[in-house]
Amino acid sequence: MNKAIFWDLLGTLGGNSKTLIKDFEFFDHSIESLKKARENDYLNILVTNQSTIGHGKIGLTEYENYLEKMRKLLHNNDCDFDEVYTCPHRRIDNCECKKPKVKMITQAKDKFNIDLVSSFVIGDTIKNDMLLANNAGINGILVLTGEGNEELSNFHKNINEPHFFRIEKDALSAIEYICKVSRSLYKN
Repeated sequence: MNKAIFWDLLGTLGGNSKTLIKDFEFFDHSIESLKKARENDYLNILVTNQSTIGHGKIGLTEYENYLEKMRKLLHNNDCDFDEVYTCPHRRIDNCECKKPKVKMITQAKDKFNIDLVSSFVIGDTIKNDMLLANNAGINGILVLTGEGNEELSNFHKNINEPHFFRIEKDALSAIEYICKVSRSLYKN
């Protein structure tokens, strides 16, 4: 079985929740984070809500073109996502793929034979990313980039029942923690 990092995009690897894909830029540490995950035998799976498509702010083809440019940049830096799962719907569409629902995780699990117990969700929101981790039975790491600090300060307002996740400064700190934990768990 494979292990994976399920990455959120906006606020976690670059930009913030209001960033349009055409304006997206990776944080300085993001490419190194993706490389480090891959070097430690984790699949890099992107799971992203992109409701700007459903709201008509950007077309699906335009989104896919910007995503391809982003992936070329990653490829030029010797890394990439193993797969990208995008929910283009608005929340009111009540689709099955919008985080924190688990459809994107389930699709990746089936396609790549992923062991969810050995996998992680890294994201900057409790309401989407950490609840996704909880709903899928995966370890969650909240990063304090993007909306992370604000989400953490409003934690008790958003969540009525206990949920457990780790908190790290950014994606690089998160992946360094994961690698450290993995090494200690899987020593011969």
